[in-house]
Amino acid sequence: MSAQLRALFRSALTPELLAFMDDIETQSQVQIDVVHQPAGATAAMGMRCFAGTIQIEIPVSNVIHMPAALHELQHMERYLVHGVPAMGGVDRADWELVGNLENPVEHLVIVPQASKWGMRDHNFWNAQIRNGWMDLPNSGPGYLYSRQQILRMNWLATSYATDAGVIALAERMLAAEGKAEEAEIRDLREEAVAHLDDKIELTRIITAGLGIASRRVQLQIFDKGTGKFTQRPLS
Repeated sequence: MSAQLRALFRSALTPELLAFMDDIETQSQVQIDVVHQPAGATAAMGMRCFAGTIQIEIPVSNVIHMPAALHELQHMERYLVHGVPAMGGVDRADWELVGNLENPVEHLVIVPQASKWGMRDHNFWNAQIRNGWMDLPNSGPGYLYSRQQILRMNWLATSYATDAGVIALAERMLAAEGKAEEAEIRDLREEAVAHLDDKIELTRIITAGLGIASRRVQLQIFDKGTGKFTQRPLS
């Protein structure tokens, strides 16, 4: 089934994306697997991949949208070709807390880069950012992340918003937190954006800004020699 899904996925790609996938596999010397998403799984763009794996999950409908396909291939290129480290938790207790940060941190780089392909889905990403701000009450005690952490992640994501209304909403909600908190959050984004080309330092900056100790963070790095991911501590 996996081979059939891989063939289906490849047949749906535009010539440019097919060449992109081929180039990723040639440079990494591994083949990207394609599987169906598990029953009940959800993915914002309809597809997903996980750091530390070499596979893309597609919907059971087998409907392949090009912006989503590009997005997952961008993730694969960064991990498999460029050797960009992925964030994870040191142990099971930290895995959800730290691992769930990986995708939004990668989006700081990947989403703007989709423009060069002419496939940046502005409506989708602006809606995602808006929803993040409107969902701010769902943070704090009883939730995975505190309000302070969500505020910081939302402001980071707003760096690639292109809708003036979304940006204005973010500005208002950030200002409502008070001048001291606003200044700290703005400083975090400024420092993070200045280190987008250094994932290890970017990880240090963001986890520190979220109050997550470096000892709780490990990095997953693809080794072209073995074709597998290896782990190393952040600190």
